[in-house]
Amino acid sequence: MIHYKMAIFDLDDTLMDFKGSQAVALKSVLRSRASPSNFTTHLDSFRRINNDLWSRFERQEITKEQVVVTRFSEFFSHHKIAACAETANAEFMSHVSEQTILTENAINVCAKLSKHVPLGIITNGVAKVQRTRLEKAGLLPHFSFVCVSEDCGFAKPQAEIFHYALQKHPHLEKILMIGDRLDADIQGAHNAGLASCWFNPTNAENNTDTKPHHEIKDLAEVLPLFF
Repeated sequence: MIHYKMAIFDLDDTLMDFKGSQAVALKSVLRSRASPSNFTTHLDSFRRINNDLWSRFERQEITKEQVVVTRFSEFFSHHKIAACAETANAEFMSHVSEQTILTENAINVCAKLSKHVPLGIITNGVAKVQRTRLEKAGLLPHFSFVCVSEDCGFAKPQAEIFHYALQKHPHLEKILMIGDRLDADIQGAHNAGLASCWFNPTNAENNTDTKPHHEIKDLAEVLPLFF
C-alpha cells in the first residue's frame, strides 16, 4: 500500500457538514420572509438552485459574484417572495460563517494526520466565509495551507487550482486528495495528476467515468493510507 506524504482535503461535506450549516442559515434568512411551514420545500428548492449555479461556476460559465446574488433572486422569484436578494445573501453568508458543524471524525483525523504529514485544503467558495468557518471549528491549526477558489481565480475541477496550491509541493505522486464530490474533487485531482480518495458516507453509486483510487465511508479509514 502507498503511504502518502501529504493530504489535501475538500471542505464542504468532507470536513464540515455544509448541508447542515446551509439549512440553519437558510432558516434564519427566511424567518421573517416566508412561512416556516414551507421550509422543507424551500430548502430543497434553494439547494437545487444553489448547486446548479455553483456547477455552472465550476464550468466557468458564470462568476462567483453571479452565483451568490443570483441564487436568491431565482429562489425568491420561484416562490414569489418579495425580498431583496443581495440583503438575503449577505445575511445567509454571515449565518453560514457562524456554523461549525463538523463531519464525523473530522477533527480527530486531522489532528492525527497533521502529526505525521502536512495537510492542505482546496475548496471552492467564498474565501472569507470558508476561512471563518475553519477558524471557528478549530480546524485551521492543523493545516499548512488553505486554498479557496476566490483567492486564485481557479476552481475545482480545474487542474490550475491544484497547481496553484501545490507550488511548493512538487511530488504529486505522494499527495492524496480526499473529497466527497466525484465531479469536482476526484476529477479535479485526476486532472492535476493527483491520487484521489472518494469520501462516500452514504454509499452512493458511482455511475460516472471518474474512478477514485480509494473510497472510504468514514474519514478515519483514510489513516492507514498515510502510516
